[in-house]
Amino acid sequence: MYHTPKRLEIDGLDKLLRITGAMLVDYEHAWKTEMMRRALAAYCRQDGARFPCRHLSRIAKHKNKYYAYLADEAGTLAVYRIGSESSFKRKAKVWPKAIEEGSSTN
Repeated sequence: MYHTPKRLEIDGLDKLLRITGAMLVDYEHAWKTEMMRRALAAYCRQDGARFPCRHLSRIAKHKNKYYAYLADEAGTLAVYRIGSESSFKRKAKVWPKAIEEGSSTN
């Protein structure tokens, strides 16, 4: 005998998929916020004279590598390469120009 799924089960699966998607978006936002907090702390420890603008600073991804880009109206202040999910690799000496232009790619 063939059993057809009930509509309730399909609705439950749709709801689970929506909840899972929302959790992943929340996790990504929390991760980016934490990485930016760490970048600001590292910048301040290194005697950063100017304060980064929150609208120009961002976490950028370029060719599957993540960077914390700190900038103000005058230009780039610092760029940090993010090594793993929770740590910085080092302050970058060189970085892709796409990060400065805001057109980072995967």
